[in-house]
Amino acid sequence: MPYPIAKLSYGLRSRLSVLTTPVERYNLQIAAGGAGICPPKLQLCKIVQNVHPFAVFKEDDLFVCTGDRIILANIENAAPHQPHLFVHIIFAPNSLSIFNYKSSKTLRSFLNPNTCTKSILKFEISSWFEQPELCQDIDFEDVYATFPRLQMLSIIGLFNGSPIC
Repeated sequence: MPYPIAKLSYGLRSRLSVLTTPVERYNLQIAAGGAGICPPKLQLCKIVQNVHPFAVFKEDDLFVCTGDRIILANIENAAPHQPHLFVHIIFAPNSLSIFNYKSSKTLRSFLNPNTCTKSILKFEISSWFEQPELCQDIDFEDVYATFPRLQMLSIIGLFNGSPIC
């Protein structure tokens, strides 16, 4: 059962503000409907089209990346090498492309928690493996539950150099 954070004492909410990352603080403020949830820090954000993966961030920097398209390739391998990306960036693209997606996981668990799935209108799943079964194992209920505003879905797989889906 969730506890209403707004009912915590001012001191505890102030400590919570110190312990949270910029992304967590921003999400708390959005959920609460105001900055008072994490006093005394108001988490400001800068809306950008893209962010360089090797950028250096200040402690309280937060970027909302609203590029037209974000491409994730082997995202499971990227997280340990670039953890600073996920503390300072919220991804809110219109379009998302995933390469080498393994359908054994749900899309929500595959994506980083900082990815805003409500803004995605176009989704593309691609595989460069010679495995035609990748296109057959996709859970469409999971796709539409993860991306509620989805308007276009592309599934591309290569088998001996030709599209299979």
